[in-house]
Amino acid sequence: MELPPAIFPSKPEKLPEIDAHYKDQSLGTLARKSVSLEIVSHVSAPGGLDHFARLRSAFLTFEAAIQQRHDLVACVLYVVVAECLVTPNTKWKDAKVTMRFVQFYEELMPSAVDELVAHGNLESLFPIKRGTRNARRLRRELLSLIYEFRSGHVHQGLRPSYRGFGAAGAVESVRRGFFAEFAERAILEYLKSPRCSYVGHPAYSQSGSEPPC
Repeated sequence: MELPPAIFPSKPEKLPEIDAHYKDQSLGTLARKSVSLEIVSHVSAPGGLDHFARLRSAFLTFEAAIQQRHDLVACVLYVVVAECLVTPNTKWKDAKVTMRFVQFYEELMPSAVDELVAHGNLESLFPIKRGTRNARRLRRELLSLIYEFRSGHVHQGLRPSYRGFGAAGAVESVRRGFFAEFAERAILEYLKSPRCSYVGHPAYSQSGSEPPC
């Protein structure tokens, strides 16, 4: 069912019923992996309008990625989903974007990134070797490569990608699932702990320090 992009006022006679449901604590909200997907309540929190806007963009982009026919385009959109939640609505939003992305997700969901590092197909999807490096270095390298994947295709265009031709098609499907998992975990972890980043802020970039928000 396609829903309209705007919400219109309810009929006056329906308001008492709607208000009763709204206040009923026994009614749950739509959830994914035990995390509520209700985002309107964020508006009333400090900085909530910004958090709401980021989450709205992330949900809409995630839906577009699911519906995308081309695997590489879907993967790029899944990275954009995560980027929606990182990018501040400021004049300096285009400064140090890779550093902001890496630091943001390293702090927001280190365990989730560690699980992605442990993915059985990691080394076939990215130019990365686990070796004997510690978890933090591997997290940062993977996050950097994820963002680089998005940037490379946005700036240089798509590579040929064919379904049904043996290993090539299989790799693209696995990669799509990998990026979908990353995007989903980004949304869920952000919902549990919304935040912003000052990475790229001129006042801190000059001093070389990048404090968390």
